[in-house]
Amino acid sequence: SGRGETYSFPHSTSLTNSCYSLLDGTDGTLWVGGMSGLYLFNKQTGELSQHPLAKKHKKLENVLIYTLFRDSKGRIWLAPYNNGIRCLAHDGTLLASYVTGNSKLNNNVVLCMIEKDSHIWIGTDGGGINILDPETHEISILEHVPGDKYSFTCNSILSLYNDANNNM
Repeated sequence: SGRGETYSFPHSTSLTNSCYSLLDGTDGTLWVGGMSGLYLFNKQTGELSQHPLAKKHKKLENVLIYTLFRDSKGRIWLAPYNNGIRCLAHDGTLLASYVTGNSKLNNNVVLCMIEKDSHIWIGTDGGGINILDPETHEISILEHVPGDKYSFTCNSILSLYNDANNNM
């Protein structure tokens, strides 16, 4: 719509002045990924509190939540720093967890995620791009190939963007 909103977080929170990611909660809230975990911001009251899911899933408590987003099926994807990615149903049920030890994810430090053609594109800090098919749990990898002038220049991917023509 081209219209932006400005919100101020209370100064007395444990966000330590670091907000890494935001997600519209679709219910008058914002999910906030911060330096010290997952928070819920009520846009009406201005109240910021620890997200109930952080209490339910201890791996989301007191850890940097670097990125989060909602896919086309309404699933919530989160990346706790150096701990892979988590996929949650809207009600908070853990649907899947991907780390280097239980999947083909090649790096646990996830910096960004985006959906393209029902696949989750995962930008990592050192592992290039991991492309996840959430239905089969298969992961393919795009990364720098030394000596190949057409490959990535490095394997740290800070941002991914899917344009109007479906180009990544």
